[in-house]
Amino acid sequence: MADNRRKEKAKTYHRGNSSYIYGNTVRKMQTQPVRREEREIRRQEPQKKRISKTTRRNRRKAKSINLFYVIFLAGAASLFVLTCANLIQLQTNITTTRSEVSSLKSQISELKTVNDDTYNKLISSVNLEEIKRVALEELGMVYSNKNQVIIYEGQDSDYVRQYKDVE
Repeated sequence: MADNRRKEKAKTYHRGNSSYIYGNTVRKMQTQPVRREEREIRRQEPQKKRISKTTRRNRRKAKSINLFYVIFLAGAASLFVLTCANLIQLQTNITTTRSEVSSLKSQISELKTVNDDTYNKLISSVNLEEIKRVALEELGMVYSNKNQVIIYEGQDSDYVRQYKDVE
């Protein structure tokens, strides 16, 4: 009766392949020892796992490569290479175009500067007082009277640019 109580109190915990028994008695795990020959045979021959038919069929299909699959892969690889080459060509064209645009912008900037300088030289070389003197004294120009001035209504789209007051 005391043995039964001990067996009830002893608790066994399993973790992985090993087990641990709590209590003051240890049970025998193997009643008969395994012979050395049997151990060696077990070590030498690894146990083959049983594989289902569907798994074997799937493995065979995965290993086999048919002609259609090879042609498809070759076509996809060719398409990929051509797409990459086209992309590189487009990027090169974009880079070339950007450099051309920047050079044209610098040329426009230089031409605007030259144009402004020429315009300023032209404006500064014109002396309006000298033109007025030549027109009045040498060419005989006279100012108009009030009765000689005709005023007309112009269109709204026209414009006049006046740089100086007329005397």
